[in-house]
Amino acid sequence: MRRSVALTAPGTGHWELVLTTLDKAELRAEVRRLWAEEGVEPSRMRIDSPCTRLTEAQTTYRLSRFVPDLSD
Repeated sequence: MRRSVALTAPGTGHWELVLTTLDKAELRAEVRRLWAEEGVEPSRMRIDSPCTRLTEAQTTYRLSRFVPDLSD
């Protein structure tokens, strides 16, 4: 856990939005694709699910990947 926190610490890069979807299967497929095809480790992915009201039936998922700064 400490390694992933250090890799994504403030000032080391930024989070880039990859996908916004209502479909959980699409989200899982994109996570698998990023890992298999682009080599993005799960520790460098973030899934956000904004709070919704109880009256809303669908949940929106946002998948982001951490992009390190290469300005060294």
